[in-house]
Amino acid sequence: MRLRGKFRFELILAMVFGLNFIVSISLFSLITGNSFSQTMQIIRMMNPGGGVLSVAGISGFARFLLFNIAFTLSAIQLGLIILVLALISKRSYINQAQLEKLISDFVKSYPLRRIFTIMFLSIIFISLILIRTLEGLSWLDSLYFIIITISTVGFGDTIVTHPVTQIVTIVLILNGLTFIALTSQLLVNRIVDLQFMRQNPIPDAPLGIEDHIVIAGFGSKGRRLAQLFVERGYYVLIIERDEERANLARNNNYHVINGDITKPALLELISLQGSQGLFLLLSDDNMVIQTGILARSIAPNIDIYGEFLSLPTYEIARYAGINKPILLSIFFTNKIQEFLKNEDVTYLTNIHESPSQEATVSFVEIPFRMRGELDTDRSIVIGMVSKGYNEMYFVNPQGIEMGFVRGVTHQLVAIDREEKIQSKRQDHSHDLEEGRLIFAGYDPIIDSLVERLEFPRERIIILWQHEADQEIVMQKNLKSYPWSLENGHQLLEQIVRQGDLIICTFEDITSSLIVGVTLKNLKSSKMADNPPRLIQLVPYEYDIDPLMKVGADAVYTPQQIISSAMFSIFLKENHLSPSIVFTNGHLYEHFVTPDDSYDGRTIEEIQKVNFIVLYTRTPDTEWYITMEDDYVVSPDDRLLIFVKNTKKERLDPNY
Repeated sequence: MRLRGKFRFELILAMVFGLNFIVSISLFSLITGNSFSQTMQIIRMMNPGGGVLSVAGISGFARFLLFNIAFTLSAIQLGLIILVLALISKRSYINQAQLEKLISDFVKSYPLRRIFTIMFLSIIFISLILIRTLEGLSWLDSLYFIIITISTVGFGDTIVTHPVTQIVTIVLILNGLTFIALTSQLLVNRIVDLQFMRQNPIPDAPLGIEDHIVIAGFGSKGRRLAQLFVERGYYVLIIERDEERANLARNNNYHVINGDITKPALLELISLQGSQGLFLLLSDDNMVIQTGILARSIAPNIDIYGEFLSLPTYEIARYAGINKPILLSIFFTNKIQEFLKNEDVTYLTNIHESPSQEATVSFVEIPFRMRGELDTDRSIVIGMVSKGYNEMYFVNPQGIEMGFVRGVTHQLVAIDREEKIQSKRQDHSHDLEEGRLIFAGYDPIIDSLVERLEFPRERIIILWQHEADQEIVMQKNLKSYPWSLENGHQLLEQIVRQGDLIICTFEDITSSLIVGVTLKNLKSSKMADNPPRLIQLVPYEYDIDPLMKVGADAVYTPQQIISSAMFSIFLKENHLSPSIVFTNGHLYEHFVTPDDSYDGRTIEEIQKVNFIVLYTRTPDTEWYITMEDDYVVSPDDRLLIFVKNTKKERLDPNY
């Protein structure tokens, strides 16, 4: 017969206490010198009894009860420790992140600090009575002995000789070490929290601001996104839980609240109803979902942009109120597809499909070898583009000589949005119609790339680096080879063919460099006619330069992809002129309105360290021209502005 859960628990509890009672009697008998029957007689008669413990003026039953309580409390403490160790042992096969989450959930589910504190104080009280009774010390001397014992000082001026009090001393030392460490942590955390709250107070009333941008998370993506918004004239509010990142934002002159965006109380304070948008860059899908639900309940009409790390949570994001979800793999796929088009002329802004009242120009990339071949009436050469570096070098008004520009492949041209350029496509022999797709390093993002690129699975190769990756790849029935630093060079020489596209997602720079150097040698020797191409996805922006130098055709970072995707979607949704975002800056057309940041200022005043007004168009001119520095900007003027990225990322994105 099966018992219901409630009665099963009561039965187990009764068995545990029964077993504890038997063990306590046995230990009590062993320590006191009484036989088992004498111990039971002491308990039944509730009299002083005999044996070693009979020296005290306290009943044997009371002594046994105190001993039993102390034993039980210590047993529970030991049991909790064993339980945590058992969880670690049982879950040793899972990765570190899952293990940390498991332990974190266990700690959060039970008030362990409170339990340990109550147990410790109970043991102190029981020990005080036992030492006072068995050693014949005064109450003050007994308390003095307990304090120097749990603090592990141990002057030695007071010692205990009774077997029971010696065991009590051992228990005190073990519990003292745990409690002192716990108490020290609590005190230090409390002092730090109080000090931080004084330095960074959370507002006690709504901020009362409007038309602001709220960015939660000031990692590398949040920093670049915030910079883009500020350069377009928006007021940015940063919400950051990490103290160091919050201080970094504050040092960069942002309005910062150091707090947890997932808390409803904080969401109520940041004036979401009047915000232009909420951007969630939290590196945790659950936190993004939770914040999206709460923010939507507070501000039903707000646009919520959230970065997601996994496809399942991305697909349910809209049900949580996040109407602008962003997934790295989708936009990285778009980058790859743009790279594969091999079109001679590429529109960077889709003005014709989504016309903006503010935009009058389209930005177009044209191969440098085709310069001067445009047959348009209204076109301006803005600069030269290095597609691999994703950088733009402007040529006007300062001008840059060709020899000083690295990796230039295209010109960037602004044309009247009413004009069209016939897009040309050449028959490139190294298109993927003949080549294969080789992924150097397995990453979950690859699954999405394989699906979205719709590439034949039989022509996909994965170079896996870890045994866990091998099992996943084999389950997907994809051709694969093991990669290591020792065999990487030889492996690539054996498997790479002409026309292949290699997408490298290795996290370590050494493996990425090996891939780049090997392919560079293959291009220059065996495969010069139809060389393989290499796209690299790297975690750090400062890795772009060395990887481009050793042979990569293009290098991207999550910071570039996510920040530019969010920014571009925001501009499109709000019918604003688009920005063309490069690693070293961004270009946009600005329509001057009365009392905006440019109205009434001269070109010289606008051109700060990083702002460059390339061309100006007035209501009286038919097209963009170069204005003198003393020209005063007026409403209805249009400016072509390039903003240099003077804060180009040089830090660990996890900082």
